[in-house]
Amino acid sequence: ATSLVDIAKIRYGKDEIPRDEGDLCIRYSKIYFLENAAATAPPPNFLPLDCNDFPVRDNVATILRRDTLSHSVILPSDFMLRYEASVFSYISAVGGFPHFPNSDPNHPFWEEMTQVVRAQVARHNNVPAFDVLPLPDPFKSDTLHTLCGYVHDEWPGVHHGKLIHQFVQGGTRMDPAIIPQRCPLDFINHVVALSDLHTWAIGITAPINFSAKWTMGVPRPEEIAIQIKDKRLTQAHGVPDHLVRMLDGMNFTTSLGFTAYPEGSPNHPSWPAMHSAASSASLWLAVVMDLSEEEFCQVKLMDYAVSYARTVAGVHYPQDNIAGLNMGQEAVARHLAHHLRYKYGADKKVVQQKIDRLRFDWRDEDIWKCDPYKRKHAEFELKSNDELLRDYYKVYNNGP
Repeated sequence: ATSLVDIAKIRYGKDEIPRDEGDLCIRYSKIYFLENAAATAPPPNFLPLDCNDFPVRDNVATILRRDTLSHSVILPSDFMLRYEASVFSYISAVGGFPHFPNSDPNHPFWEEMTQVVRAQVARHNNVPAFDVLPLPDPFKSDTLHTLCGYVHDEWPGVHHGKLIHQFVQGGTRMDPAIIPQRCPLDFINHVVALSDLHTWAIGITAPINFSAKWTMGVPRPEEIAIQIKDKRLTQAHGVPDHLVRMLDGMNFTTSLGFTAYPEGSPNHPSWPAMHSAASSASLWLAVVMDLSEEEFCQVKLMDYAVSYARTVAGVHYPQDNIAGLNMGQEAVARHLAHHLRYKYGADKKVVQQKIDRLRFDWRDEDIWKCDPYKRKHAEFELKSNDELLRDYYKVYNNGP
């Protein structure tokens, strides 16, 4: 296996990205061509894209940008990445390469896909949201369907903005050792600074996150779900029996119908998830404010809920969420001290020390420690795949 150090040394466009044995070479291929596409037709057999098309290079990127509805096709040469380290240094930092469909039924990718399918069944079964994931206070009474709506084409960071406003209204102050305060009520270095940093954290992360998306090309769950449903992917390709059985039992006929949204997933690759990457408040906000332990938990719960709700909606694998959450933290950790030094006159060394003390790896984080009901796991995880599917049949009243 390729080590994380080796990943960081890969040169985009010059070194081949290692592939797992048994990789089916299936990659993101949800590409919609414009009706008025350029007169120059796309090359023969342009679709579906496969493992040979990623990382995306200039020739493919030109077609995707010019003739399709694909989102933010960013290459390492992009202007917004001119001061950034290699995308592979970020991929290494967030845990390494993602998983892809594989001919081995025991490959970790199929567990990722299983978790997405289980989340869809839970959503259709009207399983209470608090039985599926720990929720921040603003979401504590919501259903899974409502959570999916919260993370559907919303303004970036809107939910975190409301939580920050709640903290300010409750009297939570800035850490004066991080952002100097001119007076007891420094409007500019308090409320205005929070608004600025909220936007900054999303903006600093988005270009590198999209660069990672178009580097790896992980297919969306809906792309895999419909291929299994239509028998284009079967046990002969490595799909586990239980996954075939679960998708056979579900009531959808199109890839979009697998998801909670009429348009399905956004038009860009799955990994890392951008909603997750934009959810880095549990680092930057904890650095600049004097948060209580309860407030810190609320921020982590908000980060996680915004992230995991995208799996509930059927548009992301859990691996996308964790990598995205870590990507947001990594970008903030690399840039926040410099930003605060030159924007607010902060002591860069002091800021970096607090960053290093507070940052954590979402792969190791037990988010249930913050559950207000003091539970230790998601209740629906105790149900087997077959039990969930039987409940699904009951909901649709067409069970065996």
